[in-house]
Amino acid sequence: MLLANRFRNYSTDPAVRAAVRRLNIHWVILGKPATDPGRPYQPGLTGLAGEPFLTAVYRNPDAVIYRLVP
Repeated sequence: MLLANRFRNYSTDPAVRAAVRRLNIHWVILGKPATDPGRPYQPGLTGLAGEPFLTAVYRNPDAVIYRLVP
């Protein structure tokens, strides 16, 4: 739940950075949910566009793939 709630704080939250390292995360993939289209993403996965620690490497109308910039 740490990353689900706080991933967007990667730049400033040491616990998030440690979890990302421990889990060996390099990519973030966000797409339209397959079920319940009204359900939002977890709070830590919203507002990621433009964050300096992520580079969008692929985008289409339904999904975006970000590469984590350490």
